[in-house]
Amino acid sequence: MQLMPGTARDSQVVDRFNIQQNIDAGTRHLKILLDRFEGDVRLVIAAYNAGTGAVTDHSGIPPYPETQRFVFKDISAWQKQQKDQRWSYDEAAPVPSDSEPPPRR
Repeated sequence: MQLMPGTARDSQVVDRFNIQQNIDAGTRHLKILLDRFEGDVRLVIAAYNAGTGAVTDHSGIPPYPETQRFVFKDISAWQKQQKDQRWSYDEAAPVPSDSEPPPRR
């Protein structure tokens, strides 16, 4: 993940390029954003890109072309992944409607 110096400092990260510290701080930061924006993934992605202040100041996704492209691209990729996973699971293990689904491995 890309951690900005201020985010790293707030998360008490010593080395932003240390994989363990980076992922730990990045996931904590995303959790904070999810809580702050009440689970609105679009606003979380926008805040990750443009900063929390920009999202708050604009009461939504800021009108910055880079941020708007970033949000659109990430949401599109996420939706495609969700669709592919559902298709993959449904096609790989069809379950008759009168039986229990197979246990996950």
